[in-house]
Amino acid sequence: MAIGKDVSEFLDIGNIAFHQMDFLEFESSEEYDLIMSFANHKTIDGNMDPDLRKYFLRLHDMLRDDVRRIFYVFDKRTMEE
Repeated sequence: MAIGKDVSEFLDIGNIAFHQMDFLEFESSEEYDLIMSFANHKTIDGNMDPDLRKYFLRLHDMLRDDVRRIFYVFDKRTMEE
């Protein structure tokens, strides 16, 4: 996150916010142009296994209607190919 903050300051981009937290616990009434998430959707040890339907519905609800939705999901099998 520090790099993202440094770059946004260097480029003088003021309409950006960075949050490091559980996305499903994030509270906001705003609609966004872009949400970038580098979350694991499941961990091998089972400590993280969110309801993906709930996760993607929440993403959809927080984005403005006129923006594109692009989802990239990878798992261990992707890394092995």
